[in-house]
Amino acid sequence: MENVLSEQKAVIVVDMQKDNVGKYCQSIIPKIKILMQKAREKGIPIIFACDSRYPDDFLFSRSGRPPRAIRGTDGARVIDELEPICGRIGAVNTIKIQLDGTWKGYNTDYIGFVKPIHDYLDKMDTCLFIGAGGAAQAVGFGLLEFSPIKKFVIIDPIQENAEKLIQKLRSFSRREYEIYDSKLINDLTGSFDLIINMSPVGMGSMMDQSPLSIKNISHSQTFVYDLIYNPAQTLLLKEAEEFGLKTINGLPMLIGQAEESFKIWTGKIFSNEIQEELETHFRQ
Repeated sequence: MENVLSEQKAVIVVDMQKDNVGKYCQSIIPKIKILMQKAREKGIPIIFACDSRYPDDFLFSRSGRPPRAIRGTDGARVIDELEPICGRIGAVNTIKIQLDGTWKGYNTDYIGFVKPIHDYLDKMDTCLFIGAGGAAQAVGFGLLEFSPIKKFVIIDPIQENAEKLIQKLRSFSRREYEIYDSKLINDLTGSFDLIINMSPVGMGSMMDQSPLSIKNISHSQTFVYDLIYNPAQTLLLKEAEEFGLKTINGLPMLIGQAEESFKIWTGKIFSNEIQEELETHFRQ
């Protein structure tokens, strides 16, 4: 056991809470973010060690300092720039029971989304979101975490959804965000590097529909990502392929989510046999 424990690596972030981080700490935040990103890419766990206290803690009366980082208050939370991703997304889809019996929540959606396109992200500057529901939060945080994308344009028939999504994304990273009127979707023009469909248009009763035409909003290197995996090829992806664009459906994301959960539980990744079996199963 001692040998196993001695080989474990972790990044421990200490006391980076809202009430504790003042102006003199700002310069180290970008470096911590880079360290955390590298750790996530290598599967190294990140541990936030946060000390919170009660208002009547003797430390305050003894030092004469005003109470801060009080348990249960916003000031005791990790600063916005570093807060654990599942807290940002507002959703947990994987639970692990720790050795001490406590439960820990994870979100694997954003990793599952990013994994199949990770190698292309460094060349992308603009992104179009079609849909601003729950999936868009995970996708958005994944892109903010792993890509240099500078501008996001968001379309949703319910404008309030788009506004709430931008508010959450902006709290994590100050990039350029724009809402485009869904009623004018067919008039949209531009040249997006990444187009993502996170709406239900293209599946079920809307299988014979496409959310929009990509003719006037793409270029030769545009990547079109449709989170729908049944059908395997939506009308949106079919049109993209006709233009010779790179495309991907939601199946790799689904498998990526499952693999990340499996790694959290077992410390292992999928074997090639498991990967092939899953792909075959979901394509049936």
